[in-house]
Amino acid sequence: TLAPVMALTKKSQNGTSDTSNVSKRKGKGKGKGSSASASPWINVWALGWAVMTAMAMYHFLHAPSHIEREDGEEWTLPCVMADYEPLVAGCSPAVCGRAYFDNFTTVAQVKKIRRLLTTAMSYGGGAGGPTIFDVQTGTLSVDDHFIDLYRKLKHNPFELEDINTLEALIEKIKKKIEIHFGVSGLLLTSPTFFSRIHAGLRAVSINDEYWHPHIDQIAYGSFTFTSLLYLSDHGVDFEGGEFSFINSDDTELTLKPRPGRLSMFSSGSENQHYVHKVTKGTRYAFTIAFTCDPAKGIVPSHVLSKLKNL
Repeated sequence: TLAPVMALTKKSQNGTSDTSNVSKRKGKGKGKGSSASASPWINVWALGWAVMTAMAMYHFLHAPSHIEREDGEEWTLPCVMADYEPLVAGCSPAVCGRAYFDNFTTVAQVKKIRRLLTTAMSYGGGAGGPTIFDVQTGTLSVDDHFIDLYRKLKHNPFELEDINTLEALIEKIKKKIEIHFGVSGLLLTSPTFFSRIHAGLRAVSINDEYWHPHIDQIAYGSFTFTSLLYLSDHGVDFEGGEFSFINSDDTELTLKPRPGRLSMFSSGSENQHYVHKVTKGTRYAFTIAFTCDPAKGIVPSHVLSKLKNL
């Protein structure tokens, strides 16, 4: 539709909408009057009809098609194919989109993953709000810089069952993306990281400004598909911190993080997005991305062996 404000109807358990699509289009001013002759009126009417038809056709071709599922929602939209070149047969997306699935993990699994990330982050913490821990490299935010946590540790503080849970979830997420988008041969890529965002801290470096719109494939270079596993609850553990996609018609599709909710999307320009500023509490999430480029792929077991063998 061409309605300036649209509200999707997927409801959370507490009855509030978990997704919304809000138009950013500006209003239009009133036109001037015309002469009394019939011909200008016909021309204006014809021009207006042509413009409305063109707008409707553009919206039809570019607006995400929406399917509501029992366990989430999905949107299909055309790919910006230039972002995925060189194309890899069977792996690069032919149809792009975005989706989320609730209860992708159990409560027990969320607790184990949270325990792993809080253990890592107990050795540091960003001064400007966000703290990042990259599982592959051991990179950890400390004040206004980063350290190699793996080199710093003198013993292994991580529980083996937490590491095994993480490894199993990465494989499960990869399979979910492959099935949903009809691709195969995806490879885990870097960075694979946990994020913690505290409210109320002023950004002290550009790395702290997490709220800017960006495109993952351009920002990271290796991403073909992006996924986020949420580990805290919007409206309970934190406020703000919603995740918004910017649509081609300048509307936004906004998702609210829920524990165990998996969000996944193609990483090209069709899915420009940003995170709203966290205004209260603490937001936790896990970002896992996949590539079709063998040169940029990493083996999950090799990554997690660093955690196991510290």
